[in-house]
Amino acid sequence: MSTNNDNEFDFSDLTPIAISGIKVPYDKPDGTVGVKDYIMREATEGVVIQYESSSARQIKFKDGKPSALQGTGEAGIVLLTGCLFEIYQHKGETKERPVILEEVRGWLHRITEPLIEKAKQISRIGVKDTPESLRKQINVLQNKLKTLTKGGPANDGEDEEDKDEEDTEAKNSSGAMTGRSA
Repeated sequence: MSTNNDNEFDFSDLTPIAISGIKVPYDKPDGTVGVKDYIMREATEGVVIQYESSSARQIKFKDGKPSALQGTGEAGIVLLTGCLFEIYQHKGETKERPVILEEVRGWLHRITEPLIEKAKQISRIGVKDTPESLRKQINVLQNKLKTLTKGGPANDGEDEEDKDEEDTEAKNSSGAMTGRSA
Protein backbone atom coordinates (compact mmCIF):
# COMPACT_ATOMS: atom_id res chain seq x y z
CA MET A 1 0.00 0.00 0.00
CA SER A 2 1.47 3.35 -0.98
CA THR A 3 0.78 6.70 0.61
CA ASN A 4 0.80 10.17 -0.86
CA ASN A 5 2.69 12.64 1.32
CA ASP A 6 2.47 15.79 -0.79
CA ASN A 7 -0.35 17.22 1.41
CA GLU A 8 -2.43 18.54 -1.48
CA PHE A 9 -5.52 17.95 0.65
CA ASP A 10 -4.24 19.66 3.81
CA PHE A 11 -6.50 22.72 4.08
CA SER A 12 -5.66 23.46 7.72
CA ASP A 13 -3.96 26.77 6.87
CA LEU A 14 -6.57 27.94 4.35
CA THR A 15 -7.95 31.30 5.43
CA PRO A 16 -11.30 32.25 3.88
CA ILE A 17 -11.15 35.46 1.87
CA ALA A 18 -13.02 38.49 3.20
CA ILE A 19 -13.19 42.04 1.85
CA SER A 20 -14.27 44.76 4.24
CA GLY A 21 -14.95 48.44 3.64
CA ILE A 22 -17.79 47.97 1.16
CA LYS A 23 -20.14 50.96 1.43
CA VAL A 24 -23.57 51.16 -0.20
CA PRO A 25 -25.97 54.13 -0.08
CA TYR A 26 -29.55 53.74 1.07
CA ASP A 27 -32.57 56.00 1.51
CA LYS A 28 -33.29 56.87 5.13
CA PRO A 29 -36.89 57.27 6.33
CA ASP A 30 -36.34 61.05 6.72
CA GLY A 31 -35.55 61.36 2.99
CA THR A 32 -31.80 61.73 3.35
CA VAL A 33 -29.21 59.30 2.02
CA GLY A 34 -27.22 57.16 4.42
CA VAL A 35 -24.44 54.65 3.90
CA LYS A 36 -24.35 51.05 5.14
CA ASP A 37 -21.13 49.10 5.63
CA TYR A 38 -20.74 45.56 4.33
CA ILE A 39 -18.19 42.77 4.30
CA MET A 40 -17.92 40.25 1.47
CA ARG A 41 -16.93 36.71 2.35
CA GLU A 42 -15.81 33.90 0.07
CA ALA A 43 -18.75 31.69 -0.91
CA THR A 44 -19.35 28.47 0.96
CA GLU A 45 -20.05 25.32 -1.05
CA GLY A 46 -23.75 25.73 -0.22
CA VAL A 47 -23.80 29.22 -1.73
CA VAL A 48 -21.95 27.98 -4.84
CA ILE A 49 -24.55 25.22 -5.26
CA GLN A 50 -27.38 27.78 -4.99
CA TYR A 51 -25.62 30.00 -7.55
CA GLU A 52 -25.03 27.14 -9.99
CA SER A 53 -28.60 25.86 -9.56
CA SER A 54 -29.94 29.33 -10.26
CA SER A 55 -27.71 29.59 -13.34
CA ALA A 56 -28.88 26.21 -14.62
CA ARG A 57 -32.56 27.18 -14.19
CA GLN A 58 -31.98 30.11 -16.54
CA ILE A 59 -31.05 27.86 -19.46
CA LYS A 60 -33.99 27.08 -21.75
CA PHE A 61 -33.90 23.93 -23.87
CA LYS A 62 -35.42 23.13 -27.24
CA ASP A 63 -35.22 19.61 -28.66
CA GLY A 64 -32.90 18.61 -25.82
CA LYS A 65 -30.34 21.34 -26.57
CA PRO A 66 -29.70 24.69 -24.86
CA SER A 67 -31.49 27.37 -26.88
CA ALA A 68 -31.76 30.52 -24.76
CA LEU A 69 -31.02 32.20 -21.44
CA GLN A 70 -33.75 33.84 -19.40
CA GLY A 71 -33.38 35.95 -16.29
CA THR A 72 -29.59 35.82 -16.31
CA GLY A 73 -29.19 38.37 -13.51
CA GLU A 74 -30.84 36.30 -10.80
CA ALA A 75 -27.90 33.90 -10.30
CA GLY A 76 -25.50 36.78 -9.57
CA ILE A 77 -27.87 38.25 -7.01
CA VAL A 78 -28.20 34.82 -5.36
CA LEU A 79 -24.40 34.64 -5.12
CA LEU A 80 -24.18 38.17 -3.72
CA THR A 81 -26.74 37.52 -0.99
CA GLY A 82 -24.72 34.48 0.08
CA CYS A 83 -21.43 36.38 0.25
CA LEU A 84 -22.37 39.86 1.48
CA PHE A 85 -23.07 40.76 5.10
CA GLU A 86 -24.16 44.10 6.56
CA ILE A 87 -22.02 45.40 9.42
CA TYR A 88 -24.06 47.13 12.13
CA GLN A 89 -23.87 48.15 15.77
CA HIS A 90 -26.10 46.63 18.42
CA LYS A 91 -25.70 47.63 22.08
CA GLY A 92 -22.13 48.74 21.44
CA GLU A 93 -21.15 45.51 19.64
CA THR A 94 -20.29 45.18 15.96
CA LYS A 95 -22.44 42.51 14.37
CA GLU A 96 -23.10 41.07 10.91
CA ARG A 97 -26.28 40.02 9.16
CA PRO A 98 -26.72 38.62 5.65
CA VAL A 99 -28.25 40.87 3.04
CA ILE A 100 -31.61 39.80 1.70
CA LEU A 101 -32.53 39.30 -1.94
CA GLU A 102 -35.09 42.13 -1.99
CA GLU A 103 -32.54 44.61 -0.61
CA VAL A 104 -29.94 43.80 -3.28
CA ARG A 105 -32.56 43.96 -6.04
CA GLY A 106 -33.15 47.58 -5.03
CA TRP A 107 -29.52 48.59 -5.54
CA LEU A 108 -28.24 50.26 -8.67
CA HIS A 109 -26.71 47.99 -11.29
CA ARG A 110 -23.49 50.03 -11.00
CA ILE A 111 -23.24 48.70 -7.45
CA THR A 112 -24.29 45.08 -7.93
CA GLU A 113 -22.31 44.32 -11.10
CA PRO A 114 -18.80 44.88 -9.66
CA LEU A 115 -19.79 43.23 -6.37
CA ILE A 116 -21.03 40.11 -8.19
CA GLU A 117 -17.82 39.93 -10.22
CA LYS A 118 -15.71 40.27 -7.06
CA ALA A 119 -17.76 37.56 -5.31
CA LYS A 120 -17.12 35.24 -8.27
CA GLN A 121 -13.43 36.08 -8.23
CA ILE A 122 -12.77 35.51 -4.53
CA SER A 123 -14.88 32.35 -4.57
CA ARG A 124 -13.12 31.07 -7.71
CA ILE A 125 -16.39 30.54 -9.55
CA GLY A 126 -15.93 30.08 -13.26
CA VAL A 127 -12.16 30.28 -12.90
CA LYS A 128 -10.22 27.98 -15.14
CA ASP A 129 -6.53 27.57 -14.54
CA THR A 130 -4.29 28.62 -17.40
CA PRO A 131 -0.51 28.54 -17.53
CA GLU A 132 -0.52 32.32 -17.03
CA SER A 133 -2.91 32.26 -14.06
CA LEU A 134 -0.83 29.53 -12.41
CA ARG A 135 2.36 31.57 -12.97
CA LYS A 136 0.70 34.54 -11.29
CA GLN A 137 -0.35 32.38 -8.31
CA ILE A 138 3.19 30.99 -8.03
CA ASN A 139 4.68 34.52 -8.13
CA VAL A 140 2.30 35.73 -5.41
CA LEU A 141 3.12 32.75 -3.20
CA GLN A 142 6.88 33.12 -3.80
CA ASN A 143 6.69 36.80 -2.84
CA LYS A 144 4.79 35.92 0.34
CA LEU A 145 7.39 33.29 1.14
CA LYS A 146 10.22 35.78 0.59
CA THR A 147 8.50 38.26 2.91
CA LEU A 148 8.05 35.64 5.59
CA THR A 149 11.61 34.33 5.36
CA LYS A 150 13.18 37.80 5.39
CA GLY A 151 11.74 38.78 8.74
CA GLY A 152 8.36 39.86 7.45
CA PRO A 153 5.36 40.36 9.71
CA ALA A 154 4.55 36.65 10.08
CA ASN A 155 8.12 35.44 10.72
CA ASP A 156 8.13 33.52 13.99
CA GLY A 157 11.90 33.52 14.42
CA GLU A 158 12.63 30.56 12.16
CA ASP A 159 16.26 29.74 11.67
CA GLU A 160 17.90 29.70 8.22
CA GLU A 161 17.80 25.89 7.99
CA ASP A 162 13.99 25.90 8.30
CA LYS A 163 13.79 28.62 5.64
CA ASP A 164 15.89 26.60 3.21
CA GLU A 165 13.68 23.54 3.74
CA GLU A 166 10.56 25.64 3.03
CA ASP A 167 12.14 27.09 -0.12
CA THR A 168 12.91 23.58 -1.35
CA GLU A 169 9.39 22.39 -0.51
CA ALA A 170 7.84 25.37 -2.31
CA LYS A 171 9.90 24.70 -5.44
CA ASN A 172 9.09 20.99 -5.43
CA SER A 173 5.41 21.31 -4.55
CA SER A 174 2.96 20.57 -7.31
CA GLY A 175 -0.19 20.55 -5.18
CA ALA A 176 -1.41 24.00 -6.17
CA MET A 177 -5.03 24.73 -5.33
CA THR A 178 -7.28 24.84 -8.34
CA GLY A 179 -10.64 26.45 -8.75
CA ARG A 180 -14.06 25.27 -9.68
CA SER A 181 -14.92 25.31 -13.35
CA ALA A 182 -18.31 26.57 -14.33
